[in-house]
Amino acid sequence: MRELNTMEMDSVSGGSISSLIGSAVIGVTNAVNEAFDSPLGAAFGNALSDVGLGPVHQLADLGGLALSTAAYAVGTALGGTGDQTLHYVDDASAGRYGVSFFQFPLFSSVGN
Repeated sequence: MRELNTMEMDSVSGGSISSLIGSAVIGVTNAVNEAFDSPLGAAFGNALSDVGLGPVHQLADLGGLALSTAAYAVGTALGGTGDQTLHYVDDASAGRYGVSFFQFPLFSSVGN
């Protein structure tokens, strides 16, 4: 009996160590984004938005978006697979980045 080399292990297992690491990176990134979407994780950003500091909340979430996107790119470059979950998209679609006070807009757009 002999040891398999890396190429033989990849062909037998259907994947590689790097793809496992890539999938783990994607999984951890998604878990962090999902944690920020939870009520407890979203509390700080929502509090900022509720007192009229939605743009500050957005700036912080844009930093998270950049890090998440970079981590997802690294994970896929390593051969990892998985859908990407983004906290920023969820908050943007909920309208959390405007200038408002407890969801009441402080400024309205012309024509609305």
